[in-house]
Amino acid sequence: MTLKACLGGVLLAAALAGCTTKTPGPPFLAATPCATPPVVDGMLDDECWRDAAVAADFSLLREDGPAGNGTTVRVTYDDTCVYFGFTCPDHRAGELVTRETEHDAAVCRDDCIDLFLDLSRDYKNYFHFIVSPRGVTSDSSVELVDDFVDIYYDWEPAYRVRTSVTADAWFAEFAVPFSSLMTGVARPSVFADRKENERSAFSLLAPPASDPGTVWNVNFCRRKRTDPDALSSWSPCCDSFYSPYQFGHLLFAGSLSRSGISNARERAEEARAGAVAEKNRVERARLAPILAEIGGEWRDVHRRGLFQGSVSTNGKLRIPNYARLTGQGRVVLDEVIPPLSGEAVEKILARRTPRLAFDEESLEELRRRIESDAPVREQWKRLEEEADGLLAGPLRDFTPNEMQQDRNCVPREQAKSAAAGYGRLSSVRTKCALAHAISGRREYAEKAWEAQSRLIEHFERYQVFRSADNWYSIWDPSYEVVSSTLAYDLLAGSGVLSREEKVRLVEFIRRLGYRVDYCVRHSEMVGNHQYMWTANLGRMALYFPEFPERERWLADVERRMPMLYADILQDGGQVERSPGHHTFGLSFLVGYAITRKRLLGEDVFSREIDGKSLGMAVSWMAKIATPLGEQPAVNDSKRPRLGKYFFLLDVIDAFGRGDLLRAGKIDTSGLPLLHLVSETIRPADPAFTSVLLPDTGFAVMRDGWDADSKYLLFDYGPHGAWHGHYDKMSFVLYADGVGWVLDAGSSPHYCVYTEEHNRWHKQTVAHNTVLVDGKSQEAVTGTLRRWETGEDFDLVSASHDGYPGIIHTRTIFHPRGEYFLVHDHLRARDGEPHRYRWLLHVNGRLGAHDRESIAFTRNGRGLLVLPADPESIDSLTVEQGLCIDTTGKRTTPARSDGRWTPGDPGWAYIPYIGLSKTTGAAETDYLVVLFPHRDGAKPPAVEVAKLLGGVGTGVRIRHGGLEDVYGERRPGADRTAELPLGGFRTDGDFFFARIERGNVTRAVVVGGTRLIRDGKPVKARTYE
Repeated sequence: MTLKACLGGVLLAAALAGCTTKTPGPPFLAATPCATPPVVDGMLDDECWRDAAVAADFSLLREDGPAGNGTTVRVTYDDTCVYFGFTCPDHRAGELVTRETEHDAAVCRDDCIDLFLDLSRDYKNYFHFIVSPRGVTSDSSVELVDDFVDIYYDWEPAYRVRTSVTADAWFAEFAVPFSSLMTGVARPSVFADRKENERSAFSLLAPPASDPGTVWNVNFCRRKRTDPDALSSWSPCCDSFYSPYQFGHLLFAGSLSRSGISNARERAEEARAGAVAEKNRVERARLAPILAEIGGEWRDVHRRGLFQGSVSTNGKLRIPNYARLTGQGRVVLDEVIPPLSGEAVEKILARRTPRLAFDEESLEELRRRIESDAPVREQWKRLEEEADGLLAGPLRDFTPNEMQQDRNCVPREQAKSAAAGYGRLSSVRTKCALAHAISGRREYAEKAWEAQSRLIEHFERYQVFRSADNWYSIWDPSYEVVSSTLAYDLLAGSGVLSREEKVRLVEFIRRLGYRVDYCVRHSEMVGNHQYMWTANLGRMALYFPEFPERERWLADVERRMPMLYADILQDGGQVERSPGHHTFGLSFLVGYAITRKRLLGEDVFSREIDGKSLGMAVSWMAKIATPLGEQPAVNDSKRPRLGKYFFLLDVIDAFGRGDLLRAGKIDTSGLPLLHLVSETIRPADPAFTSVLLPDTGFAVMRDGWDADSKYLLFDYGPHGAWHGHYDKMSFVLYADGVGWVLDAGSSPHYCVYTEEHNRWHKQTVAHNTVLVDGKSQEAVTGTLRRWETGEDFDLVSASHDGYPGIIHTRTIFHPRGEYFLVHDHLRARDGEPHRYRWLLHVNGRLGAHDRESIAFTRNGRGLLVLPADPESIDSLTVEQGLCIDTTGKRTTPARSDGRWTPGDPGWAYIPYIGLSKTTGAAETDYLVVLFPHRDGAKPPAVEVAKLLGGVGTGVRIRHGGLEDVYGERRPGADRTAELPLGGFRTDGDFFFARIERGNVTRAVVVGGTRLIRDGKPVKARTYE
């Protein structure tokens, strides 16, 4: 059984005032049988569709206005099946989002339509079908238990669906047999707090064709990603598509008269009204004890016929009693936080929390290092100067307008801007509180408490910080859980806070804890937000051992850990394959692990769950680190230096990981006071250089750990889901202290550019691979053909079929410390001519260039790009890419909307070259040598020439008095035939030979056992 969360915007909940007070009843559709069933081909041109019942006039989700997208659904049936025909007009049909390729994947993220069928009309069990324009499907049975949504993907009904796409619309045609809907499915509960053997099954009706007058509750929905993200439904939905109380009615009319149809409609609405009334009664009864305890009153808010209660005390809105969490469609009763007794408050206030670095012993050690250690003293002076500056200036307030968030990308960035406003207050609070702890100056503590008080006021005042109505709105409280404990710890002994203020701070932290606890308990989504929520709840429970909720929260965290560890792959990477996503989520889990080690003496950092550990995930960061100590910008990651990740500093300090100091090029003399590393830890080379990461699908070629080492990261593996780009066979390259070849597709997931940038960066054109016919690849997983690393070379070869009808194979060969040879083989199986474009995005100044040689310079260094077969290239083009991070520095965007522009430090346009050719041949090749050199003004003399022979393709490279011959067996070529190239013959799949003064001084054979030159055996290292 697979339980998945649909992360599209459909499940974002509206605020309390989001829907009108009175709404009409749900729509009603009377379907009649057809004489001849349609041919299910996605065309909707059969005779039966002309007389079929039509569902139209879709409404936007969470809004009372019409969708205006022209979507219609036709419905008919016969003795065996019910048929649905969807018509989805779209003037941008050529830009439909169709990333998913596998059944039961997250199809809801693509353009798609949804079909909901509640046969028993019990408002608890229903079927859900999704299909995208490319015909990728997802089907599930859904069960509501106490308003929790359980989604079961192991239900696999027998039905048929086909789609078609035209220039201005797309279509979907379903045939769903009644018999496939008669099969209930036994489904184990996914909640640990229910009985393990609990089962439920649908109570289904007989096929409707035998009983005219049968009514189903149904809904038809559309997710239109090109609008962007217009979410609409036939029966209006206030909060979520996953709300059976808001489904419409489908009548199987058969031979019913007009009055019979009218009566069936009235009965259906009466049944729905009764179900809604019962649900409202249960909800109000559930709230009654809370109302009695706190003296609150019930407020009715109609939401499409359902009440949403809110508890009011003394005219002020207390926390909402219902919260909806994105991704699961859950509606649960919030717990009103019981006040602590005086005795409990006294226990919490009696002593300072033994935090990571702020107990008295740690502070004394810090003061000692300030006195004796010049770099630490400089850090203190900088902090003191900043704190003094903060004392002089007023705290900036921010308005409710800054708090607004929506489901779309641009409004989300506005939310991030608002979070930055609160982040400034948090920064003031932390810096001034730490300055007080070190120096004892009271005015620092007063400023810190002023900032903390303002934060509490904002959290109390604005809905975005008060509830989990929005997936993103809980992020800030989860940050605040830990940072507010920091404020308490640093301010508790300051003498600035009154008893009432201490109580207020403690109760505020508890409120945040309950909000995060809610998210941990009631969401099965896994992602960076879950790492954050879970780990920060655990850290707070550890920091405050006297909290009455402590054991419950720690139990929540431990129960959650196996789910979070499931995202760690066997090579240590994270399932999204984005270094940024990997690091973000890992930082919280490591913070929790370090806290347990320092407070309880437990090493949960090294413990394994299903063979995975946090140590593996941290080591993965070192494995992909560039020679400059950066994360490589692949998929949607930026390029910050590893030293910017403070959690790594804690790992280094707690576990003596000198290898991380070396991999991250971390200068311990410049570390912030909060994250000083022990003076006894020294940098040490990691135990590896080149490394294959098969689960995340990266191959790293590296010849050392110095800043000027040669380095190439090759991306051949899985697509990377939500954070992935259409970039199979792309790579990044560093040499001589320069990041030469950069992945221009960095960070669009976070919407840091204009929409033009966001669209461009994920496309194949933004990556260092081969573009076919000007179109982006599909979301595919590449196949590794060969990985070999020897004493003085690295070789990787992989292929993918992300272009229909074409197999693209890329091989990269690297003589350690020298150049990189990139060989692309493209085989077309469709018999059609294609236009190929070999792409390379280079972070350097373009010099002399033609089809035979392209020169780049940067920082006094140089890079030559040398095609081995320039005659086969039709044209060389040089274009400007869009804005990317070229330095790996963390910068602040210049624009007020939080977006970067080329004028910001470190962000610029970089050029990319395209080597284009058009051919109708079944096979074609690119062979290109990337030759880094240290003197940009005087590039070396390098000659390259393509070699052909029998079953192989290769290149001859002459440089510095040396002659290198590289050969490769063409993909699919006869494996039993010898590979003859450049005077050599071999039984291997790859070979390399270096010739000095006529003699072979180095030779390698991969995939074979012998190498022959001029009829004589050559001594070679072999890798079978």
